[in-house]
Amino acid sequence: MPYSFAQNPEGVAYFIPVVVFQAIALVTVALRIWSRRAKKLRLEINDYAIFVALVLSLAAAGLLGASITVGLGVHITEIDIADIEAFAIVQTALTSVWGFALLAIRVSIVHTYLRIFRVPWFIKTCYVWLAIETAWAIQDFFLLIFLCQPLVYQYNTTIPGGHCINIEAFYYATHVIIFTLDVVLTLLPTPVLWRLKMGTRKKITVTVMFGLGVLINIINLLRIAWRSKVGSPDRTYEYALLLLFTVIEIQLGIILACVPMMQPVAAKLSDLYNRCFRRSGAAGNTPSLAGSQFIGGLNKTPNSYDFETESVNPLRPGHDVEMDFGSGIRVTRGWKVDGV
Repeated sequence: MPYSFAQNPEGVAYFIPVVVFQAIALVTVALRIWSRRAKKLRLEINDYAIFVALVLSLAAAGLLGASITVGLGVHITEIDIADIEAFAIVQTALTSVWGFALLAIRVSIVHTYLRIFRVPWFIKTCYVWLAIETAWAIQDFFLLIFLCQPLVYQYNTTIPGGHCINIEAFYYATHVIIFTLDVVLTLLPTPVLWRLKMGTRKKITVTVMFGLGVLINIINLLRIAWRSKVGSPDRTYEYALLLLFTVIEIQLGIILACVPMMQPVAAKLSDLYNRCFRRSGAAGNTPSLAGSQFIGGLNKTPNSYDFETESVNPLRPGHDVEMDFGSGIRVTRGWKVDGV
């Protein structure tokens, strides 16, 4: 018998954080688009990939909500067999959506790297990483579909002739691979960043901006730490936190992927704040924040270059131009990074 949200408060408790993070993800994507418009830049592959991830995150949130109606957070002994089988189907669909959402987020991040760091060895490394990531997402989807035959045997072992592969081994292998790929993705731009001619403080700031994905690594570690629950027969109850992590990982990935692209909006809001503060008569005591606390700004100089017009090698000596990257990083004479 399906549950209503009122009948399953335990499940609803897992749904509330998902709603909060989904709202934040929607806002950050909207700010990303605003930043593009503020810089008069066209949308690119990294933006469209985030849109795909956002749609998949909404689907994942919806599937988590659907799982509440079939027993998420309720002990499996209290659920009838029809709801148990429905829960198995919803959980499999949610995990499938999660895999492709992570792929879309990573494509967005790597494409952003490719647009900023035009270094031959780095470009080749990114393409190799993308190939590995895509291959993993596809094989993981098919492994998930054929994890148990029939699909619901994972939750109803009374089905004659049913069988599963080693679920715990599959779980560990999946999340160890994910953790490894995320660590590599986080560290990818570091060698290029630290070869640029800029102060240590600026290097640290830019590295942190591109290294926010470490928060995703923390979620994966928490998921692996929850390993004792994987083999539990009480999966509708014990899997609740794991499914929560699954959805929030997508949403947090979207948020973090949008942060480096939101610098123009941050500068605009800072300008607006300063203008309002000046009108209050206290501007003389408040320094302007626009373009000083953020990586890049809205100010563009003559001879500036955007990705739409030119791609350059930021490590080629003697390239005496100024570029204002769409992501907000500005590289100037001698490849010194300004605006931090």
